[in-house]
Amino acid sequence: MNTAKSNPWQPINKLLVFLEDNASALFLSVSVLTMCYEVLARYFLHTSVYWATEWTPFLITWAMLLGNAILIRKRGHIAITIIQNSLKKDGDKTILDFYISLINIIFCVFFIISSFQMVNEAAIKHTLSESLLQTPMWIPYSMMILAGILMIIRSIEKIAEAAISLAGTPGWYKTPVIPALLILTAVIVLLVLFLNSALLVMAATLLIFLILGVPITYSLGLSTIIAILVFRVIGVNGLASKMFWSINKYSLLSIPFFVISGNIMAKGNLGKYLLDFASSGLRAMHGGFAIAIMFAAIVFAAISGASAASAAALSVIALPMLVKKGYPKEFGAGLIATGGTLAIIIPPSSLMILYGATAEVSITDMFKAGVVPGLCVAVILMIYIYIVSKAKGYGAADEKFSGVI
Repeated sequence: MNTAKSNPWQPINKLLVFLEDNASALFLSVSVLTMCYEVLARYFLHTSVYWATEWTPFLITWAMLLGNAILIRKRGHIAITIIQNSLKKDGDKTILDFYISLINIIFCVFFIISSFQMVNEAAIKHTLSESLLQTPMWIPYSMMILAGILMIIRSIEKIAEAAISLAGTPGWYKTPVIPALLILTAVIVLLVLFLNSALLVMAATLLIFLILGVPITYSLGLSTIIAILVFRVIGVNGLASKMFWSINKYSLLSIPFFVISGNIMAKGNLGKYLLDFASSGLRAMHGGFAIAIMFAAIVFAAISGASAASAAALSVIALPMLVKKGYPKEFGAGLIATGGTLAIIIPPSSLMILYGATAEVSITDMFKAGVVPGLCVAVILMIYIYIVSKAKGYGAADEKFSGVI
């Protein structure tokens, strides 16, 4: 009770965490179930399930939108942290975090304004979906507003954390970081005012934001917003519509299944069985167990479609065994990391699906084009492993993999 009174944000934060985590998980789970039902109904019951065809992409989109707030809370967005890592003092890093959070809030404000206009327009014009279900479009659009509000709340939370940290640091303002950021802000304003090309403005602001360490998502979004506002390429209300329909694509629905299969592989014993099978025929040669790991990486890539899931599933079992068999830890880590990248090339690849949906390229053709290069890369890596292992004596007497660490 005393903690709740002294920190009124704590119960609110718990409620928001519960909402973000469980709502996004619920939307993702329901979308997977409806997709499975749709496949069964279409190919076995020969029935058209138009409501599932329409609402499954909506649910995936909702889960992705809520996921942005979760990523801000957990600092999970991908960013270039060269400058942040080069700063020696914690106070300087906190100041940079404060500045980046301000930039995130600016993006979120425009995001909410555009989303509100889109929802309002859809409600006034009674815009309906094109399917037989004829869903009022203001319903799926409304999640954009909720997601934007949660994103702003999380960004304000990060600003508050940075401010509290700075308040407890004596002389935090005596640093060249503050004038450097002010000068950089002035440079951004001058570039926007004097560059006469929307492409140049977008490229310049994007480069600055990326170097600063602004998450790539918000760097792309804010640089685009700046170019749109200055050169009036499209209306502000069209911004949210572009964002919504760029991720609300039916071809992206396979990605949740890759996520699920990757988690199953990472937490199950599939990696152990694959390594046992592959190493049983390769244990007599130099580096046989390392080559078996590369073989397992090919299988994982063909199942999960995600390099992170493949590397995570293999590292738990394979890396300790490599070290136990006398391979250097650096060699083993590099081997697993390199094997994990095969999932980008060997179909089904999540990145190929994202690229195909974004660039409107045939995903089937991309899958066909990735088979031979992916296998060629895997074979080259196996040959390299054999040559290095034989030259340095790695795995000269590999035993059959037992699955016991």
